[in-house]
Amino acid sequence: MKIIKTSSVLTEQDVKDMASGKKDLKLNATDPSGSSFSLKDWLSKKSGYEILPPLDTEKFPNREREGLEGPMRLLSGKVVYYDTRAGKYYDPLSDFYLTEEDYMAHITPRKQ
Repeated sequence: MKIIKTSSVLTEQDVKDMASGKKDLKLNATDPSGSSFSLKDWLSKKSGYEILPPLDTEKFPNREREGLEGPMRLLSGKVVYYDTRAGKYYDPLSDFYLTEEDYMAHITPRKQ
């Protein structure tokens, strides 16, 4: 694991802003080339971590009363709920449950 240094200290608010897409922090790598890259890029390439856009809570409200967990955004960007009674993922935009094959297609990491 390489140690990465920033030109400034990251605050908790910086991390929240970055996660919500408001800020993309630039870091300087400690490798010999001294190349610069964004924390978002480093996280996605080095640790398999990807920051997804925030959910629209008006369009996708909490539906726990209906037995649905979520909403949650899949890697493809599709927003779904998990129906605990049916044991399946529900797509509120199509009003259908995802098949296992469809679900796997939406969670498979994109090739870069």
